[in-house]
Amino acid sequence: MQDIGAQLRKHFSEEKLKLSLTDSYAFAGDSGIYYLLPQAIVQPADENDIRKLFLFAKEFSVPLVFRTGGNQLKRSVGY
Repeated sequence: MQDIGAQLRKHFSEEKLKLSLTDSYAFAGDSGIYYLLPQAIVQPADENDIRKLFLFAKEFSVPLVFRTGGNQLKRSVGY
């Protein structure tokens, strides 16, 4: 298995990366029913970073999952 963190460091600055096991657990959960532990977390700053993420995912055959500020809690409480 390749070291995703080492490869990501070649493409993104350290402040955009969350690579520790603690970060992985912290970012794994949300209001959904799924709990998948990410290999790495990248916090893109702009469209160029997102483009680089897609290229990276294709090159290394890793899936991308996007998280945003929203969630589905509104639906669960009847809004």
